[in-house]
Amino acid sequence: MLKLAVSRHTAATGDLVMALEGPHGMLMDTWAPADGFWQQYFLGQWSIRIGGGTDQIQRNIIGERALGLPREVRADKDVPFKALAGVAAQGVS
Repeated sequence: MLKLAVSRHTAATGDLVMALEGPHGMLMDTWAPADGFWQQYFLGQWSIRIGGGTDQIQRNIIGERALGLPREVRADKDVPFKALAGVAAQGVS
């Protein structure tokens, strides 16, 4: 739950700062306010949000492990990957 909270906070903070900086948000390094710290913060939010699973994956994990909700249905769970590739190739032609 902490990873999801940090991810959402980072996204909201980055979006807020870019909105507050307006056109100056496009500048970088010494040309930008605070020497580009907030631009780097905004761009770095994606590594935090993707690393360790996206927000949707984190919500699924919380639902399954913390709340005890049932897992999502997976029809391909017991099928080998090479069998899936063959089925996909057959469907294309």
